[in-house]
Amino acid sequence: MIRKANEQDSKAIANISVDEWRNTYENIIDKTYLENLSIEEKTKKYEEEIKDTVQYLVCEEEGKIVGYIKYGAIRDEIPPYDSEIYAIYVQKAKQNQEFGTKLLEAAKENLRKEGYKRMLTWCLEENEIGKRFYEAKKGKKITKRSIPIGEENYIEVAYGYEL
Repeated sequence: MIRKANEQDSKAIANISVDEWRNTYENIIDKTYLENLSIEEKTKKYEEEIKDTVQYLVCEEEGKIVGYIKYGAIRDEIPPYDSEIYAIYVQKAKQNQEFGTKLLEAAKENLRKEGYKRMLTWCLEENEIGKRFYEAKKGKKITKRSIPIGEENYIEVAYGYEL
């Protein structure tokens, strides 16, 4: 089941975020950075964002959150894109079971209802699993950029979608 996240979901979202950063980026991002990710800090951050205007959806299975998506207006102007998926993560054990697809489609539908026309999302260039997911969902590579994570810089690829 997909539903809008509430503040009480913040810890579950933080657990998924930290776990999946460590799983997904284990051989990509600096190990020290990944080890220092804090569930407590992430929980506070997500509580605040959910209280404010950041949009989160969660996916539940048998009453437990197994994934989430964070989305909204585009952060950096990249015409003609006007909206963005900021993050999408599903527990490793639940990947390849359509949870990510359902979250992505629900977010796209919500963005359409809000009047957005085109969406993009960023994926680390070395994240082969993420790139395959976005490409399978008909995302088109539109640009690249360098971003700092910890003490290192990494290349991200943007995938664009028509809503």
